[in-house]
Amino acid sequence: MLPRVVCLLAAALLLVGGVHAQASGTVRVEARAQPSPVGADGRVTFTLRIEGAARTAVETPSPPPTRNLVLQERTPSTEESLSFEDGQAQRSITYKWTYRPLRAGTARIEPATVQVRGEQYTTGEIRIRVLPPSAQTPSASQDGAGAQDEAEARAAAQIGRRSLFIRGRSSARTVYQNEQVTVEYRLFFRPDMRLRRSRMADAWDAPGFWREELDVSSRPVPETQRAFGQSYKTIVLKRVALFPTRPGALRIRPLRIETEAQGAGQAFRGRYEALTLASEPMDIEVRPLPPGAPSIFEGAVGRFSLESRLGADSVAVGRGREVAVRVQGAGNLPMVSAPSVDAPSDVAVYGPEIENDLDRNGEAVRGSKTFTYTLVPRASGRHVVPPIRFAYFNPGSRRYETAQTDSVVLRASGAAEPVATSRTGEGLPVGDIAGLITTNVRWTRPDSPPLYRRWAAYGLVLGPVVLALGGIAYRRRWAWSVPSTPSEDEAPADPLADVHAHLREAERHGADARARYQALERAVRTFLAIRLGVAPDCARPRLDDHLARHAVPAADREALRELLDACDRAQFTPEAPADASMNVLNHTRALLRRLDNALPSA
Repeated sequence: MLPRVVCLLAAALLLVGGVHAQASGTVRVEARAQPSPVGADGRVTFTLRIEGAARTAVETPSPPPTRNLVLQERTPSTEESLSFEDGQAQRSITYKWTYRPLRAGTARIEPATVQVRGEQYTTGEIRIRVLPPSAQTPSASQDGAGAQDEAEARAAAQIGRRSLFIRGRSSARTVYQNEQVTVEYRLFFRPDMRLRRSRMADAWDAPGFWREELDVSSRPVPETQRAFGQSYKTIVLKRVALFPTRPGALRIRPLRIETEAQGAGQAFRGRYEALTLASEPMDIEVRPLPPGAPSIFEGAVGRFSLESRLGADSVAVGRGREVAVRVQGAGNLPMVSAPSVDAPSDVAVYGPEIENDLDRNGEAVRGSKTFTYTLVPRASGRHVVPPIRFAYFNPGSRRYETAQTDSVVLRASGAAEPVATSRTGEGLPVGDIAGLITTNVRWTRPDSPPLYRRWAAYGLVLGPVVLALGGIAYRRRWAWSVPSTPSEDEAPADPLADVHAHLREAERHGADARARYQALERAVRTFLAIRLGVAPDCARPRLDDHLARHAVPAADREALRELLDACDRAQFTPEAPADASMNVLNHTRALLRRLDNALPSA
């Protein structure tokens, strides 16, 4: 018994001594990515291995930036191992991330950085060749495990063709320019299947169309429909109203999602298969609008009506009276321009103010758009404003139609208030102009020093500049802290007040990840619209071009793309996103703060 105890103690002492020696030795950091090459429908595993340090001495690294790769999960999988070599203990810690290629070509993983005992270690850049799906060969995997993963992925894709799929449907395949067409995407899956971790595979787009997102349920209840001769459960992934902006053949890109599915035969193993699903592309034939449009036609296409509302017809001369003109119906309402008001010369027209009331809950965009004009009579008497006319093209009747309001009658009383004028249009005094001075004049130098020799003058000039620069620095520093909510009686002076409101909304949603991501996307889109002067729904490539022209760092542009991709994935998840962390809110604030410093002020 005693010899066995002695042996165990000796082994324990040897183990402790080996670990200590390795902890004080050299740290080695190694990075690699597998497989390479990889198919466009495959996955790349990036591994960061740290040798010679305990886990407590290593700060968890962030995933490195990439090109042509999309990160699947920001939190890495972690492994820690301890082995013995030549009588010494070797510690190693491994972090792994999974990426998905975007397209065939070259992908790049930029250098990764890790902190070990306060020192920074940086790896080299890794390039990966991405093959088209049809060109992928078994040699794309360098080891047996990679080949097995690819075989399972191909088998899962083969199984998923009839087990679950995305079907796109358009309300029409031939439309006129600016005519509304509704596109709906549904996910079909067998009743015995279970899904999890569904997300957008890439950003969906429809080049050549103006897009208006239609509302779909954030927690859909599956319906039952038949396809391929059998029953399926189905939910709506996306519904959007499209308005073609040019004639010709336009293609709507496929909608792609990634999900993990479990069939009935796999339930006993608890195993889920990773699948990438894509709808078929849709082609829309866009016909040009026919000739013979009225001179007042501004591109409205749909079915509309027009009405006006005047509060009172009596008004004092020089005072304004509001006239509201409402266009309502179904069509390209977001693109409708304000009708012109042909008022008489003695009635001034100001405005209009525009108010949208759009209903996006149905199969198409419908609602109303109100234009409020202010009419100001310049003379007393009865003033008649001719009917306001609005021309549009009706796809149902295939002809141009014109709607108009009744005439607007203003009865003005009183007289215009006189305007005090002390100078002519050229800036000269009104009245007699003094003649030339003909008497002898003696010019003397004033006793006081000239203005440019007075220090107080420089203080008056430079003081406001210094205060303004200080105010800008203060706003830059504190712009992205959570602002207080303004009272109902005072308008927020901050031009980014709407952005802060969306951030507060995201914070209020708490564990509702879907609603939080929607609020964050609105905050980012609103900020970029203010800073860049673009539309809130500006396409991603155009946004990136704008940011590049303003010399925004590539890392921040990449972070913006990843954030918007995450927002898209959250919106297209059949089940509610599982992410309830508030880290994405802090990440968004930090990103907006960096963009705020790089972009011109509003």
